[in-house]
Amino acid sequence: MLSVCIITKNEETNIERCLASLSGYGFELVVADTGSTDGTREVVKKYTERLYEFPWRDDFAAAKNYVVSKASHDLVLVVDSDEFLQPLPEETVKTLEELAGQNQDKLGRILRRNVLSKDGVYQENREWINRIFDRRKFHYEGRIHEQLVPIDNGRTIRQEEDQPWLSPLIFLHTGYNLSVEEKKKKAQRNISLLKVELNNIREKLASIGKDR
Repeated sequence: MLSVCIITKNEETNIERCLASLSGYGFELVVADTGSTDGTREVVKKYTERLYEFPWRDDFAAAKNYVVSKASHDLVLVVDSDEFLQPLPEETVKTLEELAGQNQDKLGRILRRNVLSKDGVYQENREWINRIFDRRKFHYEGRIHEQLVPIDNGRTIRQEEDQPWLSPLIFLHTGYNLSVEEKKKKAQRNISLLKVELNNIREKLASIGKDR
């Protein structure tokens, strides 16, 4: 069985569409709220009892690893609040479970359709991204632009042997379709997190230098 894990904050306008698109397939829905001040939590409660609070600490990997830890199943799918699953035939869900069972040591990818409107013109691009994994074998690292990496620090992902498998899941993503003000706010947040990440790297390098 698959647990769908989501972190969210002040996503009242998106989270209902997101959760509604995931309902009805037998997926467990697990949500961690990182400090919403709107009606996000009330909306989530309409779809699942698995709602948790995680104080935001400027670290996306920490938040995602937390919500994944609250899942009942080891096989998880991580989704953002502004991503919406396209309708699935019943046989597709069975195919997903079979593929996941055959590729337990590998990451699974979803197809994401990024849509936005610029100057009144509809635009779309598509990308395959790693989102399905066994939580016993992979976790997130990186304060921002977080990535899935093997939990075993002695293991690395090999290009051929560990090639991610492609799932039949397609998500519509509207997170890039923002106003100018929203884009500025998001950019400022990202710059702030990148600065913290850079300082952490500098401290680690300095520590390594002292140990030599």
